Amino acid sequence: MTPKATNRWFLLLVLLFAGGGSFAGCSEDDEDEVEHAKPAPDCQAIGDVCTHGVVGELADECHGVYHHNDADECAARKKECVDFCSSQMGEGGGSGAEH
Repeated sequence: MTPKATNRWFLLLVLLFAGGGSFAGCSEDDEDEVEHAKPAPDCQAIGDVCTHGVVGELADECHGVYHHNDADECAARKKECVDFCSSQMGEGGGSGAEH
């Protein structure tokens, strides 16, 4: 191989490794760990029943409230969200197993 060809291969390898590293830097698992780091008690109560498996616009909104993890917002919305999502789960709307 000529020195010019060797330099091209080296440059190609550097670019591949540099580009691949940018995709591996942050995964959904990393985000989940941050999002689920000790939710406020009222938020956890919402998250226990308002999972991705429960369908409906209010269920999606309540699940977002859980992930936002604002203690005041969760306290204000807890009854509404827990009641709605629990009723939907009873109708086959979700298992409560996934957040």
